Amino acid sequence: MKIYVLQPNSNANVYIIKSKDDVEYLYKKFNREKEVYSSRINNPPFDFEKISKKYDGLQLKNNKLLDGWDVESTLWFNWSFKSVEKIPRKDCYIDNED
Repeated sequence: MKIYVLQPNSNANVYIIKSKDDVEYLYKKFNREKEVYSSRINNPPFDFEKISKKYDGLQLKNNKLLDGWDVESTLWFNWSFKSVEKIPRKDCYIDNED
């Protein structure tokens, strides 16, 4: 496992999901055909390719808003970093070795 600390550029355009209104915006602007998706995170209702044309990243702040996406995180579509630092394995706590 490799672990990195990413420092985004100050002008990185990241859409932040904090509320139901934020999710509704994504459904309205970047939805996929209903026949194409399920509620599972591995087949989400959003068209990430379309989102990537407008935003550099998609950040989930409220993990109760999307099924299957259960931890606060950022999905990066475009390289938008001023620095990337690899963290040595000896400095990381990893509870499994998978």
